[in-house]
Order: sequence, then C-alpha cells, then structure tokens
Amino acid sequence: MATDGQVIPSAMQLSTFTKVTSIPKEESYKDFPVAVRVKAPEMTFHEHALVDIVAVIDVSGTMGWNYVNGSAVPNHRLELVKEAMKKVIENLGGAQNRLAVVPFSDKVIEAGVTPLTEMTKEGQQRVQKTVDGLKPGGGTAFRAPLQKAAQILDDRKAVEDRLAFIIFLSDGKDTYGFSKEDIPRAYQIHTFGISEDHSAEALQNMATVTSGSYTTITNNDLDKITEKMDQLSDKLSSIVAVDMSIYLKSLNPGVSLLRIESCMHGR
Repeated sequence: MATDGQVIPSAMQLSTFTKVTSIPKEESYKDFPVAVRVKAPEMTFHEHALVDIVAVIDVSGTMGWNYVNGSAVPNHRLELVKEAMKKVIENLGGAQNRLAVVPFSDKVIEAGVTPLTEMTKEGQQRVQKTVDGLKPGGGTAFRAPLQKAAQILDDRKAVEDRLAFIIFLSDGKDTYGFSKEDIPRAYQIHTFGISEDHSAEALQNMATVTSGSYTTITNNDLDKITEKMDQLSDKLSSIVAVDMSIYLKSLNPGVSLLRIESCMHGR
C-alpha cells in the first residue's frame, strides 16, 4: 500500500491518507482508518463512453396535479418532468448516445414507448415530441415498466463500449405487489421520488441493489426536478472509466483489512 499522501503513477491516480503518519512501537490500534482516493488523470481530450439510457416515467393520475398552499394545481408534476427531460435530451446530444422512454401508470403505456434513439438533432426532437405528448391517468405499478426498460437494454445488438442505465421517476406507491425480487439487477437504476407520497422503500431498493442513486424531491422543491436530472444526465454522459478494479493489501504482519466503506466524492 502507498504511504500517507503518496501517489502511485498510473493511468488512474490512487493515493492514501491516514489520521496519523506513524504508530509508536509500544502502542496498538484496534481500528486504523485509511482513506483511499482514486482520481482520473487530466486529459486534453475527453473521450467519454457512449451511453444508453431508458427513462421510466410515472404518468399516473397524481402526476397531473400538485398541492401548492393546500390547493391542487393540474398537470404540475408531469409538466415539470417534461421540462426536466429536455435537459436530459440536451445533455445526451452531440454524441452517439441513445435514449428510450417508457411511460407507465398501472401498466406500460405502449403508445408512449420509444426505442433507443440516437440523440442526433432529429432524434432529440422525436423523443421530446413523444415526452411532451404524455398525459396523466391511472394507477401505479412498477414491475412491468422496469421489466420493459431492462428488455430494451437486453435486446441491444451493438453494446461494445456502451454503458447502460435506467432512470426511474415516480410520485406514488405501487399498489400491485412490487417487491425487491422484481428489480432487474443488470443495470444501474437512478431513481427520483417526487412528492412526500412516493414509495421511498421501493425506490431506495432499486438504487441500492443496482449501485444506482436515489433522489427525493418534495412538493416544496418540485422546481428542482430539472436541476437534479440535469446533474445526473450530465454525469452519466461524462463517464471516462468503468469496471475498474482496485486491489488493496497490507504489507505488514498483524495488520488486516476489517471492512471497506465506499462513497462517491461530492455525494
């Protein structure tokens, strides 16, 4: 292992930091935290991995209203999601990234499903037109739209050097018996829970079991949907390294790794 603050020269930079630089011979530590930082090198030319994203959008009846000061405002939630999708589509443009849309209520709204579409100017306009045409109505069921999203990604023919993600947005609770076993494990799922009434446990499980992310947006912060989705889609379309393995071991007898806790810088 590198010493405190030492940088190991490689394509990716790995450095370690400890609370103290040395331990006296007569002392011992039961726990000795070591922070390991991995940093991508600066590049004059950023070659990003291409991404395929399926946006799964709740269009149930409650997405057509929102409480503001105790009064219902028609179409507020879904209209904000439509605006947020404009940023997602914009961020995926200028490359060969692809986007599909799966709207759902108590079933998949097949008329609103789009295949993976390359984000050329024409492709962006086509997908945005479909999103703008979505209308709220019906109940809430998670299983079918998640399976549909996974199927779209499974059916890809050319997947070399392409990353795949699912973005899942909902403001309600599944009432059709959705369980943890219904979550597809092959792709990261990034979930957005809109309003205080969303199914927090289900959305957290989707994110946790797939190493994705879970974001909550309260009724008072609905105007932040665009900002949060903008940040996520920009991050997903800017990835430069995936599937990287880091091997850590102690060089000293009597010292062992007890546990590893990971996090993302800035989260």
